[in-house]
Amino acid sequence: MRLRAGRISALLAWAALLVCAQEFRATINGTVTDPTGAVIPGVTIEIRNLATNAVITTQTNEAGLYV
Repeated sequence: MRLRAGRISALLAWAALLVCAQEFRATINGTVTDPTGAVIPGVTIEIRNLATNAVITTQTNEAGLYV
């Protein structure tokens, strides 16, 4: 019985490590340009997770880049 409890504990600890190793983040980046290809600084970018409705807002820099 004691050996079985040890094996179950080891299995649960191993499973917990696997769950913690999963990553749920991403990076989105790009450049905002006008129709002529010129970059546009200071544009507000809004990224929305459609599943959770969470919103992250950022702005383009002087080169029109956002991350």
